[in-house]
Amino acid sequence: AVGVAVDGCSAPTFVLPARSAASAFAALAVSDEAGPRRLRAAVSASPVLYAGNGRTCTKLLAAFDGGVYPKSGAEGFYALGVRDARLGLALKIDDGAQRATEALVATLLLRLLPDLPSKTRSALEAMRRTPVRNAAGLTVGAIEATPP
Repeated sequence: AVGVAVDGCSAPTFVLPARSAASAFAALAVSDEAGPRRLRAAVSASPVLYAGNGRTCTKLLAAFDGGVYPKSGAEGFYALGVRDARLGLALKIDDGAQRATEALVATLLLRLLPDLPSKTRSALEAMRRTPVRNAAGLTVGAIEATPP
């Protein structure tokens, strides 16, 4: 079941379990229908226009040569579909911030997809540790997902 709520921008927001969101992103990533194909092609052709410089989505699109469909959302939500692996992920960071997303997504993908090409693996390894910078731009720490 999909519910509808209103987000902070007053736009309708769909409410559904993370498992359902992950399934939807997996389906979007692997679909051969015209709409999803056009959407993936547009996102892959212009990742910076889609997400912006240095953003997690942009880095993932480059790491997977467009073989993913990633999307950040409000309040710490993140989802992606990986075409070749037929995999969908959806996660929600409890405090609503995005700062842990990159390290967590990279760590999960490395764990779930052990046979990645070396280029993709290297890019994900670099994303596993997100620097924390102060107002002066100095690195004062890092966010890193670690196994339980």
